[in-house]
Amino acid sequence: MVDVVFALDSSTEITPRDFWYQVNFVRDFALGLDLGTNGSRIGVLLYGSRIIPQFDINAHSNLYTAISALNKVRLDPTAGVTRLDKVLRHVTTKSFRRSVARRNAAQMVILVTGSASSNLNRVKKESRRARKTGVDVVTIGVGDDVNPEELSIISGDEKPGFFNILHNFKSKYSGKRDTQKLFRIPTFDELRSVVQEIAIQACTAEQSPVPVSDQACGTRQEADMMFVMDSASAGKKNTKKTLDFMKKVANKVEVGKRRVQMGLIHPDECDTMTESFRLDSHRSRDQIMSSLDRKEGDEISRLLRDMRKDGFKKKKGGRWDAKKIAVVLIDGVLEKPMRALKEARDTAYPAGDRRNVCLPSLRPSLQSSQL
Repeated sequence: MVDVVFALDSSTEITPRDFWYQVNFVRDFALGLDLGTNGSRIGVLLYGSRIIPQFDINAHSNLYTAISALNKVRLDPTAGVTRLDKVLRHVTTKSFRRSVARRNAAQMVILVTGSASSNLNRVKKESRRARKTGVDVVTIGVGDDVNPEELSIISGDEKPGFFNILHNFKSKYSGKRDTQKLFRIPTFDELRSVVQEIAIQACTAEQSPVPVSDQACGTRQEADMMFVMDSASAGKKNTKKTLDFMKKVANKVEVGKRRVQMGLIHPDECDTMTESFRLDSHRSRDQIMSSLDRKEGDEISRLLRDMRKDGFKKKKGGRWDAKKIAVVLIDGVLEKPMRALKEARDTAYPAGDRRNVCLPSLRPSLQSSQL
């Protein structure tokens, strides 16, 4: 049982005819699978410089509806230039997210590309993450405009070769399962020549030892998580409860330089504008636990301004490609509910005591500040 996501090239270099060959490849592939709720499932996305999802792997429970959806897929001329790093990031963080992934199924992405992306380092990073999460990546490079080094990095295949008649012969008569992850073909109409070979790999794919849906937060995507604690009116008892909450969160995520970084804005009573600790100050869960022991702080609006201006900056440990998360812990009614966060492009999760916090005042800020 396997969940397969097809990533089809819709960049500016792709002609309508070449795109049709890609869709036809997916259709031929689907005809060879046992599609269904208890069988295999497929999803499709298009890419250029942005990702254009067509349908998720849980959208269709039978072959008929899946083929009908495929027939409606069209080339998007506004997709832009090729960004393979974005494809890999989307697949690992969105395509196999908990709400659609199955614990008992293998996860595979089949990436078709006829062009090269511009940032090899980002491709390396996202390829490494995809393999670590257990997603099986099969890459098909078409034509002469692809970057062989880039394709090899994505597939993890150090010695790629052109898919040819000799390869077909060896695969058929050697008696061994082919685990080739990189295929090179001269033109898009040759996609039909690799359908059977890749379909066999999909049917024999093994699921990851730790299902993607069960992996800890931070495994598939880096995140910078900044806590802003309102302890001006909470008192020592409730402040301790707040710190215990943060410890529970820390226990649920993978803390590390390439995982989740956590920071805390909770000024000392003698220094009202100082962060308790920066995003990059602690590299392990134990270090965070030992730091979550602070005294009462200052008024919440100052903390929010401090977080908005400096909390996620590079000099404070922020990372450009990490998801920005602000957890604002509030105890009391806000006169100006999180006005500072309205200007920030951060995902904010206000957490308040229902007995004391005016919850309606939080909703507009939450809606305007979420990515």
